Amino acid sequence: VEAELFGQMRGAPNGAMRDKPGKLELAHGGTLFIDDVEELPVEIQGKLLHALQSGSVTRLGDTREKPLDIRVIAATSLAEETVRRTGRIREDLFLFLNVFPINCLPLRDRREDIPLLAAHLLKIACRRLNRPVPVITERVMQQMQAYDWPGNVRELHNAMERAAIVSQ
Repeated sequence: VEAELFGQMRGAPNGAMRDKPGKLELAHGGTLFIDDVEELPVEIQGKLLHALQSGSVTRLGDTREKPLDIRVIAATSLAEETVRRTGRIREDLFLFLNVFPINCLPLRDRREDIPLLAAHLLKIACRRLNRPVPVITERVMQQMQAYDWPGNVRELHNAMERAAIVSQ
């Protein structure tokens, strides 16, 4: 995880065979999306906070800092209270990232969005697979709207991908 985020130099402690920029360095001048930020190990969270606050990143095995000008979007599927109460994210990193929070209701709490999302995701999957777009019947749509979607939109995406593959 550390090498992926911060990059590494050839011969770094983890035995890197070549120089490799990390995700932070690659996002310089742009935006980095970090999904499930609370899953990062705590020591990596500290290094991430330092890099973002200092505006520089140092590859593993290097001593030179590289400038860092990035926007970060961090996501978690946990409620804010849960994230803070369980300590899965460092409080200082949470406060640093929590500049403009966007709370998104889970799919089970916005079932009216399922028909449009399902149609859109199915169309994308069919285009990628070079398949005709099948019709989602009313009965199937009712079943989809009755389902709780514990995997949220990712699970719906997978279901539409599966539908595109097996549809006759």
